[in-house]
Amino acid sequence: MKKLMMSLLCCAICSTVLTTGNVNAQGDSSTNSESLKELQDEGAVSKSITENQWQQMKDQERKDEAKFESTAEAQWQKQQKQEQIDRENRSRKKKFHLKKGDFFITNNVSSKGLTGHAAIYIGKGYIKEARGYGKSTRTKSFKKWKHSTLRKHKGGPKQRYIVVYRTSKKFRGKAGSYAKSHFNGVPYSITPNPYSKGTTYCSKLVWQSYYYGAGLYSVSPISSPQFIIYPYSLNQYIPSKAVRAYARS
Repeated sequence: MKKLMMSLLCCAICSTVLTTGNVNAQGDSSTNSESLKELQDEGAVSKSITENQWQQMKDQERKDEAKFESTAEAQWQKQQKQEQIDRENRSRKKKFHLKKGDFFITNNVSSKGLTGHAAIYIGKGYIKEARGYGKSTRTKSFKKWKHSTLRKHKGGPKQRYIVVYRTSKKFRGKAGSYAKSHFNGVPYSITPNPYSKGTTYCSKLVWQSYYYGAGLYSVSPISSPQFIIYPYSLNQYIPSKAVRAYARS
């Protein structure tokens, strides 16, 4: 039950991840209570979650976000160091190219102080994502998506990152193709069933692209059929490694 509630919180972030606002993720209990009520009224979070449970999950969310940002910063610094070495040695820089099936995790911020988002690269410069509650999935150019994700927003994190994760060659292309041809017009809703196809949310869309597109061996086993995959844990359920980080300069 605790795992389910944690997942509900972390996935609710996708419902408002593309909007901006003033709410501080470290806000007081009254702000947390207000945000919880709004999300429950919208249908993005189960009404069975109490204020005390919500506060506990917010605390855990901040820890998960910190871990993600630490990984992103390490990857970013590694890239910067290599680029400096290349400049000093006048080496020809090897250009990074996205590959179909690469997926992204970002610490984007919402108007209600919730963080995290996920999307998948479907090839030829485009990504697919579940935008949030009340909106259907969409395809967008990676260049525009990266710009809007990394740009500075009032109330947003001090540093905003996008981390690119890459899986085995035998899986990623199939997952990217599946995402490209599926999920069109699928409504957004957080449900504790990662296998259902009637609705989706950001990290579920990515996970299902692998599970249904590349096969069950492309993902890690899920311990319970009633389970929600939240963005910051997506790379745990899709075996992969971080290959690139983008940061707001």
